[in-house]
Amino acid sequence: MPLNKRPFAKKAIVLHAGSLGSGEYNVSRILEFFSIPHFERSIAELCKSDGQSGQEFKGCAVLASLDMFRRLLKSGDNGTGILDSAEAAYFYASDDLSACSEALRILLGIQKGSFALPPDDIVRLSISSDFPELTGPMTGLQVSLKLGQDDFICDLAAGSHPFVPVITANNAPVFLAGRLGNTPCFIAASSKIVDIDAPVAGEYYDVKTHYCSAVPLVMFLKYVFSRVMWQPVENGACLIIDDPLLRTRYGHCDFIKLLQLMKAYGFATDISFIPWNWWRTSKRNAEFFLRESDQFSVSIHGCDHIAAEFGETDSEVLAGKARLAQSRMRQHQERCGFRHESIMVFPQGVFSAECPEVLKRTNFISAVNTDVSPVGNTDNSALIKDVWDVAITKYGSFPIFTRRYDFHGLENFAFDLLLGKPCLVVAHHEFFKHECQAMLELIEKLSSLKADLKWRPLGEVVRRACRRRVTPGGVYEYWMYANELRVKNDSIDQEPFIFKKWENDPDSILKIESSDGEVTWKSGNGEIEISIPIPGGAERLFKVVYKDYPKSLPWNRTLKYQVQVAARRFLSELRDEAIFHKDRLK
Repeated sequence: MPLNKRPFAKKAIVLHAGSLGSGEYNVSRILEFFSIPHFERSIAELCKSDGQSGQEFKGCAVLASLDMFRRLLKSGDNGTGILDSAEAAYFYASDDLSACSEALRILLGIQKGSFALPPDDIVRLSISSDFPELTGPMTGLQVSLKLGQDDFICDLAAGSHPFVPVITANNAPVFLAGRLGNTPCFIAASSKIVDIDAPVAGEYYDVKTHYCSAVPLVMFLKYVFSRVMWQPVENGACLIIDDPLLRTRYGHCDFIKLLQLMKAYGFATDISFIPWNWWRTSKRNAEFFLRESDQFSVSIHGCDHIAAEFGETDSEVLAGKARLAQSRMRQHQERCGFRHESIMVFPQGVFSAECPEVLKRTNFISAVNTDVSPVGNTDNSALIKDVWDVAITKYGSFPIFTRRYDFHGLENFAFDLLLGKPCLVVAHHEFFKHECQAMLELIEKLSSLKADLKWRPLGEVVRRACRRRVTPGGVYEYWMYANELRVKNDSIDQEPFIFKKWENDPDSILKIESSDGEVTWKSGNGEIEISIPIPGGAERLFKVVYKDYPKSLPWNRTLKYQVQVAARRFLSELRDEAIFHKDRLK
């Protein structure tokens, strides 16, 4: 078997011809994103190294285009020694198909074989089920798409070589795994490496736009550098339902039926509740949700839930809306006894670039959203590297966790999990018609992924959504995203812990608390850091408390505006009930 022993590299070496081309540059940026130690070397430098390159490459993984591989072999014994010493190698195609095809034949030890253009129409990409350690949550997935102009396929005779296909397009390999001597080698057929500094095209990130230029490389990095790169502590998951009142049935969503399914299938549900409705939860319904509060959680869905209400750019107006939303939810909690989480779900996915900073300063712990970029500012769009992270922190250092609809496709949920992001599903009441058939199909598909999902209330998902690694000195280092973090020392002994978090304005922090009281912290380079020991087996909750946003004049809600809001809310509910009754008659 070509992958019978898993490689564990400590560093990456990016090979180039003398200066970084776009491919090498993009590889280096991705290595930086994953915090993988790396350096660049030219073929000329290696040829002058007097046989020392092999030593330099021990414990390292080589990443290079196939053209660079061909040049490396032609450089003599140095090139051969480098590959023999490497822990693993990742080769990708380049624009010179002739050179790449020659390198492909050398790697595979065959006389015939080449890279070829893919079909012009839709192809079916299939990921093997044979190497789950490599393919992770994407194991066994299939997706149909049209390959890009930089994507190629390997035109090889079946059984003519010792490498095995990991990903195929209409049965033609586009990602191969094998060995060159004792070195595990991986070959990707795409001549493009995804540019993670490019803006996201569209309202959400779709991995299908970069499938062959992103998926194989991320699989390789997660597989080979698992001991040095950041890893998720767990794969948290939650189903989020937008808009419903706290009633046992809202439109197609029968919460009594849903409760039974949650217990049977082991998933968790959050209700994204509109604060304007704070006074409308009846005593009977409140008793139901309070009794089942370990199954249902509640987050904050806007304030009045009018179009683009958090797309406002005036920070004082935004602060007024945020405070009113929280005040209403506190009144709801006092009235019904049902606790809510200070997590903002933006109505219609709309937020301004100014909004996250205001939410941070008005005691929200995070936001959750489907759209990844702020409204009306194309120069400030989210970049691919922003959405590959656990949460988007580009705007005011405030975390926005991304969520997905069913129609985004299982491949996007799986790729998010491969990256280490939580699995957050968004739905509206229509998703629960036909005895929740579509919802159950999605839950079953997600549960079948090789990801060991931990279904939790939304607040607990974001509190545990962090990255972790162990430093060479044996210190547990965590990267925090939400303004609250829950961690546990799984060791029986007291261990040192370091917690870091992006923060562009450390002066806005009032204090940082833990379960044991206030803790000391320091800041620098756009981040904050906490160093603290945690006893063996102990769990701690850390909370960053920010200075409240400066008080201002109350948000002017005219009588006309309030009437419009009330009309919108009641008409929206009438619409949802009409949809339910119309569908029942079909």
